[in-house]
Amino acid sequence: MLKLKIFLLSVLSFSVLINAQTFEGLIIYQSSHLLHISTTKVFIKDDKIRTQIYIDSQPVSNYSLNLSGKLYIISDIKESIIKNKQKKEVENIKRMPKKRESILGYACSLYKENRNTPYGKDVMIYYIADSLKVKNSSTNSVCKNGRIVLKSIQKKDGYEYINEAVEVLPMKLDNSLFKLPDYPIKEVNMRTVAAPYISEPASYKNH
Repeated sequence: MLKLKIFLLSVLSFSVLINAQTFEGLIIYQSSHLLHISTTKVFIKDDKIRTQIYIDSQPVSNYSLNLSGKLYIISDIKESIIKNKQKKEVENIKRMPKKRESILGYACSLYKENRNTPYGKDVMIYYIADSLKVKNSSTNSVCKNGRIVLKSIQKKDGYEYINEAVEVLPMKLDNSLFKLPDYPIKEVNMRTVAAPYISEPASYKNH
């Protein structure tokens, strides 16, 4: 009886440990739009996120850091940093009942969000991995409800734009990956700045 109690206690302790763990590593997403392939590498550790985008395998000149919910856009070419001073918008995602799908072997629950963006109104569908947890303060297009989004579908004007994880690579990451460079920082409201320059894409690639 004593051995059984010790065994059950060990199993319970291990289960609690697994449930408390958060994801650390690299997730690679891909999408296609107007005959171009976009690859996004997202490094996640605790409440820190680093995002680098590649268009047809070529890196764009900027990368972003999300540090404890604060967003920074870094340009090594201009040796400058833009910090978003806009207050975090309240997300209104709702779980879709009885909707589940497996992506890369991870069970995902589906959520829906109606958005009002600089492009106009759209609908987002998120496939959120039940077991890939992150710190609650980390939230962007790949982190919702304290978990990782493995697939998102943007629906607008009858078209769909799909961004989906193609690799999930758990690994230890060095903190230096998330360190802000010693560049001047300018605070702006990114939504306000971007709005006048954003035009509706001519078309979306249907999936």
